[in-house]
Amino acid sequence: MIQNMIINASLPFNLVEQIDFKNLITTGYPNRHVLSRKMLMKNIKAQHQVLLQNMKSIFSKINYLTTTADCWTIFKRFVILNKL
Repeated sequence: MIQNMIINASLPFNLVEQIDFKNLITTGYPNRHVLSRKMLMKNIKAQHQVLLQNMKSIFSKINYLTTTADCWTIFKRFVILNKL
């Protein structure tokens, strides 16, 4: 749940290293420990690989795939966001 919260809320990975966060988890869940940042990163990479494999599997069954590109300029820079 911590991993999903960090990813979905775009929180910094070092959140798990903060003493107040550790206190929150150990107080709320006394029989649990907070995962290390190293383990968090390892889990995120593994989750990413599974997601990529799932997407490749799904997309391999599709004949056509439409994408869009959102483009704009800001501070004299050109920005493109690709969305699936």
